Order: sequence, then structure tokens, then C-alpha cells
Amino acid sequence: MKRTVKAELLTEERFAPFGDVLEKGTWKPEQDYPIYQYWDKIAKLEFSGDPMELAYLRVYRRAFVVEEMERHMKASQTFIPLTNQTCIFALAPPNQGDRPDPESIRAFILDGTRGVNLHTGTWHWSIFPVAESADYIMVVRRDTIVDDLNIAELDIPVQIQL
Repeated sequence: MKRTVKAELLTEERFAPFGDVLEKGTWKPEQDYPIYQYWDKIAKLEFSGDPMELAYLRVYRRAFVVEEMERHMKASQTFIPLTNQTCIFALAPPNQGDRPDPESIRAFILDGTRGVNLHTGTWHWSIFPVAESADYIMVVRRDTIVDDLNIAELDIPVQIQL
């Protein structure tokens, strides 16, 4: 048995249960000058007071099937695309006990022009690039993979469709 999920276009409203879409604010910029515009507060980073760091992630093309997911309970995670490649990101809402419910999984199309910031505890799996590979800069809590990596197998695999 397998569940199939259709990937949906990324919008601020659709993505809200999982985190923030990183893009120019829809409000008047806090600073508006002839040489630049600046929007503040596009995403709230959550962390337990530990140091944050930048990481580099390269993901490779593979079947769009999710069999396990991970979450981090001590910090949010931010993914900023570098290669302008279309990718799919499968997510489940935070705080669902010790494993995500396959029925709650949604998939979003990341077009490579906007990043995302996941709320603390949001279930996710490695991003699926449509091309051979895609690169991301991540904002992560230092030592997340050492002491805040909760991986759970799904009860049934989830197939993602474009």
C-alpha cells in the first residue's frame, strides 16, 4: 500500500503550517532608498539559545518517494536555494507524536527563487531536485545532527507527483 501526494505550488498561505516562505515582503519596505529597499522580519528563526551556523546542502535526483522523515525540536531550519533549480519538498506538520501521519504529508514545489524556513518540529525529508542536483545554504543550529535529529519511518511510503 502506498499513498500518493500531488505537489502543490508554494504560497505563503499553503506553507504557513510548516514555516515561512522567504521572499520580499508584501508590505511597504522599512527602508526605501534609490539604491536599495529593505524588508525586515520575513521569517522568525527559532532556536534554543545555542549557536546557529550556515551549512551547505547538495541534493541529488532520485525517485519522489518518502519512506521516512526527520524533525528537529530545538531549532527552526532555513533552506536558501543557490542553483535556481526546481525541487520538491515533502513536509508534515510539527508535533504529531513520535512519527508523522502519512495522511498529513504535503509536497511543495520550490521554484529555486525563494527559500523556506521550517518551524521547529516540522517533519521533512531531504529535498527532491527535479534536475540532477540542487544546492542550498542552510541556517541550522550547531550540532543539530549530533543531538537533535529525530528520524522516523513512515507506516506506508508516500509517492510524490508533480
